[in-house]
Amino acid sequence: MKSKCVEIECVSARHVGGGAALIGFADVRIAECRMRLVGYGVFSSKGRRWVNVAAKKDSSGGYTAIVIFDSPELQRDFSDAAIDAVLAFDLAFFEDCL
Repeated sequence: MKSKCVEIECVSARHVGGGAALIGFADVRIAECRMRLVGYGVFSSKGRRWVNVAAKKDSSGGYTAIVIFDSPELQRDFSDAAIDAVLAFDLAFFEDCL
């Protein structure tokens, strides 16, 4: 799917159990950059869907983003395009979500 800045293609998507907002993980490809982003968390809650940027565990036990966008709008645009790409890869990905 095309975001405002790049074309994003989902190359892999897998579900996880648990019943929380985390639905699964997706690997996406950005052809223009010849880059694959692996293991993005795919979430759904209260009718909203999004992907989280890559993060690592910090010393306090929380998580710190390792990919930071220049603005919240760009991050939302990327997330929306990634969700569209996941749906293009697997139309039923969110089917079991409440």
